[in-house]
Amino acid sequence: MSEGSVFHRAYRYRLRSNRKAEAVLRRWAGCSRKVWNLALAEQQARRERGEKYAGFAGMCQWVTTWRKAPETAYLAEVPVHALQNVVRALDGAFQRFF
Repeated sequence: MSEGSVFHRAYRYRLRSNRKAEAVLRRWAGCSRKVWNLALAEQQARRERGEKYAGFAGMCQWVTTWRKAPETAYLAEVPVHALQNVVRALDGAFQRFF
């Protein structure tokens, strides 16, 4: 092996849960996808209108608004920190892209 070689190792775990826990995890994943798509659409609309990029703090305010809105009230079932991590990841993706 030459100096500076790097080995990558991956591990795969199977999560075993009962049906109730699986339903909760699926709901959380669905809400996470919804928040990602809503935040992405809002950022794209802001860009088309020529507005400034809304950073992580701004997107967290959107999450709070969406959780309180009647049409997306189901987002309140998911812990707010889980949804904030979604917009944190989206913010990181934007930061790396631009």
